[in-house]
Amino acid sequence: MRVEFLGLPGSGKTTIRKALLDNLKLNNAQKYLTTEEAYYEIMKSYGDKIYRYILYMLPKDVGLKFSEWIKGRSLFQLEAQNNFLAGHGKALSAFLSSGVYESMSLKDKQNVIGSFLGMGSVWRMLERSSLSDLIIFYEEGFVQKSFMFVDHSYSYDQNKNQLGEYFENIPLPEVVVHVKTGISLSHERMLGRHDGLTNRLKGENQEVIDRFLGHSEEHIENVKRELVRYEGCEVIEIVNEGELTDVVSNLLIKMHPYL
Repeated sequence: MRVEFLGLPGSGKTTIRKALLDNLKLNNAQKYLTTEEAYYEIMKSYGDKIYRYILYMLPKDVGLKFSEWIKGRSLFQLEAQNNFLAGHGKALSAFLSSGVYESMSLKDKQNVIGSFLGMGSVWRMLERSSLSDLIIFYEEGFVQKSFMFVDHSYSYDQNKNQLGEYFENIPLPEVVVHVKTGISLSHERMLGRHDGLTNRLKGENQEVIDRFLGHSEEHIENVKRELVRYEGCEVIEIVNEGELTDVVSNLLIKMHPYL
């Protein structure tokens, strides 16, 4: 089973995913994996021969860091990326035909497309039967990557058809956790991160950032309406306010039927 997180930049997806997994792993450490852990296991078993050898030689904690470095450098992953595009390329085509793509800078286009293809290759790699009984937690999967349809002049009406085509052609997770928080708090949390604002907001003024986050809030509601159309994909909402332990406890209750 696959679990994805959806939320504004700075909403706390990373923090909540980590705290949730720390809690779940207390009782069954082998059943619940991050995408990073699942990627490590697959590369160790099926990746390029040289990388398999290195990963078997390294302690797990070092191997996890090394496997992050491998991403984008593996022929095994490149084959997975090509396989993914063959089956789900129309999702990328939907974005390429959108007005948002046309208005992006070359650098943003490169970042967005590269991130999408990277996610596609990882998703395809993790479709191995050896992981079928596990629950994999994606901090940022294809649902969150639909934010590539959001810019400073976001218009759902102008992108509705392309967004619908995108969701028709991506592999959907069984559970989406919507981490809900206000715009001001999201902005504050972004500024408090070690890497600061998300790439598309760096160097922008307060007005532009607030407008982008406002469009992002609107986009999330549109995404949830899109997801309602698909059986087998449940959306759980959690408000990220107050103590982290309370937020995670509430989320565990809501996720219990799926765990």
